[in-house]
Amino acid sequence: MKERLLPLLAGLTFCVFVGICVYRLKSHIPVYQGKTVKAWLIEFSARGPDGRQEAEAAFGALGTNAVPELARLLRADDARWRRLIWSHATRIPMWLRMPVLRRVGPLRGYLLRPAAARALASLGPVAAAAEPDLTRALQDKVNGTYWEAGTALGRIGKQSVPDLMFALRDPDTLVRCAAAYGLGEVGPDAAPAVPALLQMQRGGNTNEQYIAARSLSKIGARAPPGAFP
Repeated sequence: MKERLLPLLAGLTFCVFVGICVYRLKSHIPVYQGKTVKAWLIEFSARGPDGRQEAEAAFGALGTNAVPELARLLRADDARWRRLIWSHATRIPMWLRMPVLRRVGPLRGYLLRPAAARALASLGPVAAAAEPDLTRALQDKVNGTYWEAGTALGRIGKQSVPDLMFALRDPDTLVRCAAAYGLGEVGPDAAPAVPALLQMQRGGNTNEQYIAARSLSKIGARAPPGAFP
């Protein structure tokens, strides 16, 4: 009898433990108007201007409570097996393809990451806790995430200036452009970056020159004549 009871009790204990963990996890996910941050983010990335405004209002209402989940979604990626199936979708027989893909579900990582950065940008300084994740996202070239991350860092404000200045030295021109744009979003508080932006304006490629001149203008520094229309 005892030999049967012990495995049963162990199984019940494990189930209770898993249930508690799931409950605690769900209880820490912020909800607004019955929707999670992820649900709002999907609307933010997929709907028209009205839907985006509604989602942006939801993030604003959640405030700092939304930031940890948005930072987590900034790192979102689809499971490898799901990406593998989608990458080979054309090899699946037509009669089977749609049922399989419906079962697998859509790829969302490439939508969620830039949308999360854009949502954090809409929060401005409230998103300060996500700065480390946004700095890492400057390296994410999927669907323009790097650009949205640079903008969000700029909207956070002065505390992001050192990270954005460091990114100006990145070997990738896309990262440098995003960082330069972000410094312009900071405004006058990005004054320490003026020498580096002037150097970019003088010696960078056409895009770098344009963005550097724009940011210098927004910071309040004087760009060379004719550098910015």
